[in-house]
Amino acid sequence: MPIREFAESLFRGEDLDPRSFTAGRAQLGARYHKLMQQGREAGYCSEVTVSFTHESASALIVLSGRIDGLLDTDDGCIIEEVKTTYRDAGDIAAPRDAHIAQAKCYAAAYASQEGLDDITVRVTYVSIPSEEVKTFTFDYASDELIAWLTAALDAYAAKLEAQRRRSDDARASVRDMQFPYRGKRQGQRLLMKAAYDAALDGKLLLANAPTGIGKTMAALFPTLKAWGEGASEKVFYFTARNTVRQAAVAAVEYCIRAGARLRAVVLTAKEKLCPYSCSVPCTPEDCAYARGFYTRQAKAVAQLPRAGVIGEERISALSERYTICPHEFMFTVAELADCVIGDYNYAFDPRAAIKRFFDEGGEYSLLIDEAHNLVDRARGMFSEVLEEQSLVNLMKALGPKQDKPYKRTASAVRQVMSHCRRLRKRLEAEDADVMELKELDGDMVKKLNALCGRLESLLELGMSAELGDSFKDAYFPLRYFTALYEELDDTYAIISELKGRRLKLSLNCLDPSKRLAQAHSKVKSAVFFSATLLPFEYYSRLLGADDARTLDIANAFPAENFGLFVSPVDTTYKGRQGSLSALCASLCELIAQRKGNYLAYFPSYAYMRAAHELLKERDFDIVMQEQDMEESARGEFLKRFSEDNERATLGLAVMGGIFGEGIDLTGEKLIGVAVVGVGLPQLCLQRDLIRKYHDERGEDGFAFAYRIPGFNRVLQAAGRLIRTPLDRGVAVLYDSRFLSPDYLRLFPSHWSHAAKVSSDRVHEALREFWDSSG
Repeated sequence: MPIREFAESLFRGEDLDPRSFTAGRAQLGARYHKLMQQGREAGYCSEVTVSFTHESASALIVLSGRIDGLLDTDDGCIIEEVKTTYRDAGDIAAPRDAHIAQAKCYAAAYASQEGLDDITVRVTYVSIPSEEVKTFTFDYASDELIAWLTAALDAYAAKLEAQRRRSDDARASVRDMQFPYRGKRQGQRLLMKAAYDAALDGKLLLANAPTGIGKTMAALFPTLKAWGEGASEKVFYFTARNTVRQAAVAAVEYCIRAGARLRAVVLTAKEKLCPYSCSVPCTPEDCAYARGFYTRQAKAVAQLPRAGVIGEERISALSERYTICPHEFMFTVAELADCVIGDYNYAFDPRAAIKRFFDEGGEYSLLIDEAHNLVDRARGMFSEVLEEQSLVNLMKALGPKQDKPYKRTASAVRQVMSHCRRLRKRLEAEDADVMELKELDGDMVKKLNALCGRLESLLELGMSAELGDSFKDAYFPLRYFTALYEELDDTYAIISELKGRRLKLSLNCLDPSKRLAQAHSKVKSAVFFSATLLPFEYYSRLLGADDARTLDIANAFPAENFGLFVSPVDTTYKGRQGSLSALCASLCELIAQRKGNYLAYFPSYAYMRAAHELLKERDFDIVMQEQDMEESARGEFLKRFSEDNERATLGLAVMGGIFGEGIDLTGEKLIGVAVVGVGLPQLCLQRDLIRKYHDERGEDGFAFAYRIPGFNRVLQAAGRLIRTPLDRGVAVLYDSRFLSPDYLRLFPSHWSHAAKVSSDRVHEALREFWDSSG
């Protein structure tokens, strides 16, 4: 275990405090470490590796780390720990508990290693704004230090032993656990074996598995079985949406009812957990749930069940009972859990990833559900936008402030805004709303970094809260933007854009594979699975999983239950208006052949609304998706698809939207789907840059940027139809492009029976299907 991690986990003091003495970027901290090292005495050595091994009654623990500074002479030995801070060094009255503990660990390890009788510990703080230094010096007898460290390690080992006993019991119960359902569905057994082998062998797996085979349990059950046999430390189940997360929770609960004494936790967004709705600064001075957090957390931990799913309600209740931050407590629970369920961003997004798990990584098994979503989600995770408007708002908040740190920050903001004005004028001169930049002006980069430093200073000094949301809206994007720019490579594009009269400056990730591959390398195994994970060469390439095993499971449902037709209607942007009347007439014919519930998916809200105008007076009920629908409105929309409807019902929705995937309308709740168009993403500079990027690498840029992502939306929309072996229904794809070789080669095997029908003959084909299927 790293000495720093050990010290920070055991000697954190009483309060939860996000403010840090260490600069946000390692390069900045390293600069000041070198500054200190250059001015030290002759014989002063830096970055000295040291370790300490301790065997307790239940564990063998090896601590290791690198000492910032070591001076070992005939006059004695000095161990120095250097920390950077934005505070005035003179304001620091004493070193933080974790900092002195870290230095003492190094000293104890070195004294033990060299057989010293006594040793001196020095904790040095360097103020970044002024380069002022303050040092605290402590003299120790080596025996005293070694005894202190040994006692701390014994306490830590006892804590680990209690966790191990519970974990061993859970693993034993999982080994004995029987499959929770009566039998295994067709195709389910194949996915189970592949997932089990991936977990045991430490491999990546891409699995394309059709709807209805029970993918959630097929991935989870064998991975837990492998965990029970010691294949990994912990199982993580990551999803893109809350509805899928609920299915994962249900699967874990089934396993628990089947005998698994598992402890699982469901990760919840901070905004939902925070008692103050994130309106109060997360500092001990302002938040009662941060003040004394570490003194009370142990009592809450003692109340955790040995087995069961711990969700938002239980975490909030314990947090309220013991007045501790529920969000931070949730991550403590995750450390003590066997299975963790949450959103993709907890593993892959550098701004949200759980550092205690994914900074260094571990022997973890990852399950990534609906993995087709991860490509675009990852592009967003690895991109950032700076908005000039956020700087304007920050300047307004800084305006009345007279303290020096505020004035210095305002000066830094003005210098960045000056560069923003130059970029705006450049766009205006070229009469462009958006433009790709090859690089940023070197002075602008310098000014952005300087502003980031000033904002970090306000954060550490406890002065950021007075600026309200304007601070957060400016600081957090800027911090990530500057960090990304330091590592910028050819997988990124820099885009400047005018939004109204203000500038937007973005770093856009064109290819997430490199960063995703780095994430995969930190875990033992990962299973990516979805009903639409084809073509494999596309997903393995962009998910950073070139060496992954692949599994394509055949559709489990009778082919005769699924009628699939292609009608060559012109749904291109230019041709929509001319074909709209014929399209709507064909949709009416679709509904007329059999009374029931239908969904029609459109490529845009405007196209959908235009169709609605022509359809709203027809003799069937119609319900339309609205933009930004609340949860209750979504529920009302889906309630309209009842098996007891007296009239036919047509739902209008947008491909790739909230009803485009992840909804289950089984049996007579849905008997027909119309997919209007090939689902191409909207033409834009970013998509064109993705196309250009892949073209330059000899790949099919249009397919990577537009065709495959669009067709995935089509597959997801059509996939709403047949959800169980007993379901029957028809799907009509409206677009002539579906008949071209480029699209036909994307059709999954269970679409091989697709039949071409003209728009005026759709009714005949549908009648034949319904007559033949009863």
